[in-house]
Formats: sequence, structure tokens, C-alpha cells
Amino acid sequence: MLAFKSRTRNSPVQLRSLGVSIAPTRAFSLLEVSIALAIFVFGALAVVRIFPGALKIITAGGDRQNAISLNRAALVRVGSAPPLAVYDTQDNKMWDWQDGVSVNGVYEPRAVLGSARRGYSLPRSNEADFDRSALGSLRCIIGEPETVAQQENGDLFVLTQFPIFGDALDPTQVRVWKREALEGVEIDAAGLLNFDNARYASSGDPFVPPTGAIYYVTFRYHDNSASWAVKDVPVSSTTNTVVVPDVAPADTGQRVIPGNVTTTCAWPVEAPINADDEGNNKRGLVNLSSTGVAAGDTIYVDYQADWGWILQAGVPDAVPEQKPTGATRPRQIALGAPYIEDRATNSIYTLCQTRKNGKPNLVEASWGENQNLTGSQKLYTPTNSDLRAGRVTFETGNLTAGETFAGARVAFRTRDGWAQQLSVAAAAYKPFGCGPSTPSYLEAGEPWRDYVLDANNGILYFHASEAGKSVLVTYSYNDGTTPTTLRDQLVTIDDSPLQPAGLPATFAPSGYVSQLQLTDANGDALAPNTLVSIESVRGASVAVRTAWLDGSRYTQSFLTSIRPAAGSEATP
Repeated sequence: MLAFKSRTRNSPVQLRSLGVSIAPTRAFSLLEVSIALAIFVFGALAVVRIFPGALKIITAGGDRQNAISLNRAALVRVGSAPPLAVYDTQDNKMWDWQDGVSVNGVYEPRAVLGSARRGYSLPRSNEADFDRSALGSLRCIIGEPETVAQQENGDLFVLTQFPIFGDALDPTQVRVWKREALEGVEIDAAGLLNFDNARYASSGDPFVPPTGAIYYVTFRYHDNSASWAVKDVPVSSTTNTVVVPDVAPADTGQRVIPGNVTTTCAWPVEAPINADDEGNNKRGLVNLSSTGVAAGDTIYVDYQADWGWILQAGVPDAVPEQKPTGATRPRQIALGAPYIEDRATNSIYTLCQTRKNGKPNLVEASWGENQNLTGSQKLYTPTNSDLRAGRVTFETGNLTAGETFAGARVAFRTRDGWAQQLSVAAAAYKPFGCGPSTPSYLEAGEPWRDYVLDANNGILYFHASEAGKSVLVTYSYNDGTTPTTLRDQLVTIDDSPLQPAGLPATFAPSGYVSQLQLTDANGDALAPNTLVSIESVRGASVAVRTAWLDGSRYTQSFLTSIRPAAGSEATP
């Protein structure tokens, strides 16, 4: 007999007729639903409040990582030959040395880059205080060494390490110098140089003074039987006489020690170049076709840097997912800073570099809002989204036979005030008063390299702009038994400017200086009246900082290194 299982469900009435009890179903009350909803809303709001803070932390961390990457790239670009100095300028942003600025009749340091006094290091606001900040005034790059290159078309050029300030409406100047080490230069007890037996150290040829020559001399002098030395003092070619500094107690026997002296000759290769092409300025491109230089020459470039633009160079990576009409994939360079300013015309300047027949070719381009470029090295389909993402793509499919893609430079602005700045300790420092007494070269003997010595207490006072920089000092002191000489001691200038009494009035008009206390071999401050002599004070630190606006305030990342070969130079 077959048994069938019914799929018909029994109703509650049928179940009760069979004696099966059913518990009544209980619904949530309105009060319970309200309480649960309130708990959910409060919890959700608490969670939502976490996200802005977490997002801000994530964004800040990303910005800092980008800044660190930009700093490292800039230090690599500066390479093994940093500029001789970066100094402070006046409001005209040209070449005038500036030590302080009057604020409501009170002088303060104009630009302090390495100091904890952030009000003088970065703008207090985005625009109002920019000029008196380090970003606005500490921008004069002196003696940046570059090698002259020649394009296939014969044009001579160099590429500077940072963007150049100026455009057609507000031009600046670029100065180009050559420097040669000399041998056989002699000095007498009065400090007069004799070039009768001078010759070029590189070739041995007799020295012929070029037009506008300036000499840098390293010499010794003695005072009270102590031997002092001064390195790389600028000497006016009109007198050819060094100035002995007043760094030790006065003595009628003070005089220069005669003999051969280490000398370098520097001279301009032409009149200053007017930098009025904004595109080339931001790319750091200086055309030298009209100058008296040749391909392969090492020259020294002076220019005003524009810290408000970021200059990024490198060899872009190939982009596999994009295929232009040519056989070569386009290349893309990722910019280190986000939020590219893409709303203004010419907000990005690019410089593509190719090589053919062993020589470079430069192709310049710029792009702003609603611009489509053409040409063999155009930007490949640029869009606003590309720039906001910080990516620029170059088409490389139209290279001619034998031509290879060698890299690219991109100069750009950002919407949130990103800036990058170089800071270097001067190649050599000299006692105040040592050098030309009248303006002859770079404003009266390069005053940014001056220091004042308090010999009694073993303290060196530098300009406030040198706060936080590191130097190599060779000096001798007497601990009461025998003289001790410490060579190339790496020490850092205090990063908080102060106003000591008794300094020469013309040394620091602002009254603010930075201090360096010399120490003995144990690291303790020199005891009073124990300093015997100083042989050299040379710059050691090279630093790059990248700053960006975080809301209404600037944040910065600072990366410091030591000059290559620092400490390897022979002491005079």
C-alpha cells in the first residue's frame, strides 16, 4: 500500500483542534524602536566623526611622503657640486644683500631658513608675508656649477637646478662666470698680490688677466705670534690687495705672511642675460649661444630662484595601457605634488629631451586650460583629470631615425602653495671686514659670508640667515698645557637668532645674529681666553625643504646632507 505525504499546511485553527498550543507573536513597541534607532544614529554619528580626522591624517601622511620624495630628488639633482651660496635679497629680488627688515620701526631678521622661528622661515599667510619670508627673499643662488651642453642645431645651453624667477613683465638677470685655479701667485707682507709668475693650474699656461677678473685668495697672517688663516677672500682687481681682518687683539706686528697663496680667478663671460622668458625660466633653461663659452666648459651661474614653482626632472616610465599611432608607447611622469594648478594659462612648462648623433635636442611645450598641443613631442592627450592626478604623459611615437627619448623636465604650480627651496652653507666664511671695502663684486665683498669672532670666549657670530646650517671649523686652543688643534670639526650654528651686545653696527643692521660656540676636544665650551687661532671656516650642509599649505598654514619637510667631499680640502 502506497503512503502519500501531504504538502498542505495545517492552519492555526486546525492545530488548536488537534490540541497543539501556539504562543502569541510579540511585536516591538514604538518605544523600543525609537530607542534602537537613537542608539544607531548616535553610533553612526560617532563613526562618521572619525572619518574626517582619519582622512586628514592619511592626507597629511601622503603629503609628507610626497615632500620627502621631492626633497630626495632635488638633492640628487644638486648632485656633487652644490652652489657656492644662497643668500638673502632686498625687496627688488635682485642682487642687493639684505640682513633685516623694518616692521613698525623695529628691525627683524628678514629670512631665517634653519631656525625654529617659523614666522621668519615660512609666510605667515599665503601672500601677505611671502616677500619677507625665506621663500620670498632667501633666493639668490650664487655659483651654481654647470657643464655647457650643445644641441644638434648648435645652440649652447645649461639647465639650472631650480626654476628661475622672472618673466617679461618682471625680468631678472642670469650671470655666467668662469673660474680657474691659479698657481704661482705670490703675496707680500702688505697683502699685495703679484701675478708675474702666475699660470693656470689646469694647463700650466701663463695667466692672462681676463676683463672684469675677481680673485679669491687664501692666505695667512699673524697677530701676537698666533697664525691665523682666511679662505677664499674676494679681492678687487683694481687694487689686488687683500684686507687683513680684525679677528684678534690689535697688534702693531699684525701683517700678512708672504709667499705663494692659493688663488682662484673668476670673471664674467658676458653681460648679464635678461631672463624675461617665463617658460624657459621655469624650465631652468639658459641659452648661451651668444656667450664666449664652449661645449663641455664648466661655468658658474648666478640667478634668482622662484621657489613657488616645482621643477621635476627624470626619465618618464612607459605607459603600457596607452598606444599612440606610432610604434613607441607614450611615457608618463608622475609629479610629486598633487592638486596641480590647471586653471591658468601656462600652468605647466615641459622640456622633452631626446638624443641624436650623440647630442641632445630640446623640445619645449607649455599647457594650460583648454590647450591642445601639436608636434612630435606634444603632451599626449592632456586633460584636467591628468593634471589633478599629478600625471603628465609625453608622446614618443614620432621620433626620427636614430633619435632616442632621453628624459623630461616639468615645471608646475600647485593649487595649495607647494614650494621647494634650496639652502646651503656658503662654501667658505670669512671674518667681517675682510674683503673689498667698496662695492666691487656682489655687493661689497660678499657680506653673507661674514662672521664676527669673539676671540675671548671662542664664539663666532654669523648672520641670522645662517641659523641652523652646519660648518667645518679648523681652530687651535690652549688648555693651559699645550696647544691643541681640532681640524674640520663639524658643528651646527644655533638655530635661534639672538641680539648680543657689542657687535659692529654695520655687521647686522637688524641686530639679530646666529651664534656658534667653539668647544674643546671633550665637547665643552672653550674656556675664556683659550682660543689661539682659526685656520678655516667652511660650509658643510646642503638642505632642501618642500613646503605646502595645510589649510591656512604651511607645513614643511626638511632634508639635509653634507657637501660631497666636505673635509677633504687641504687647510691653507
